[in-house]
Amino acid sequence: MRLEAIEKSHQEDLYVHGSLNCTIRCFEDAVEMHFVHGERFSTAVALDGEVFAVQNTFVGRCLEVMGQQ
Repeated sequence: MRLEAIEKSHQEDLYVHGSLNCTIRCFEDAVEMHFVHGERFSTAVALDGEVFAVQNTFVGRCLEVMGQQ
């Protein structure tokens, strides 16, 4: 999770959307969310992929449209 905290300022420099609050990575079997707290710490939350994507969520709908669900 340290990598997420280190990349925070770099990610913020890439976009003009304000402070980075969270990154979300969607894998086939899980979804990883990283909430950054300053330069050295972050909190990771993992969800089963089906719980996150299949239950008529935005990500699930996008995957359906792309033919990956």
